[in-house]
Amino acid sequence: MKIMDNCGACPTPSSLEAFNIIDTSATLAWFNTDSAMVLDVRYRPLGDTTWTLISGASNPFDLTGLAGCQDYEFQVEAICADTMSDFSNSYVFSTEGCCTAPEPITI
Repeated sequence: MKIMDNCGACPTPSSLEAFNIIDTSATLAWFNTDSAMVLDVRYRPLGDTTWTLISGASNPFDLTGLAGCQDYEFQVEAICADTMSDFSNSYVFSTEGCCTAPEPITI
């Protein structure tokens, strides 16, 4: 018996991560099983109430058009032959581009 056999016919994607993050884009990745036929990604600025849904996303997925110096969250769901998973837990990442003031200069 495999460990994944206890996860149902369409397990929720897991192990979400974001990398290659710059001010306007990030690469998103996750673990999903072979039973997933289609993967949907949804993302939003952290604290926003409206999700942007991307249906049929590839893994990894290059997310573009982001704002600099912004916290984002994303989730993934799997659509299998005859069922679908729940959306995963959120993964939060921050884009680059924040301008931080230097520490006070002393003489």
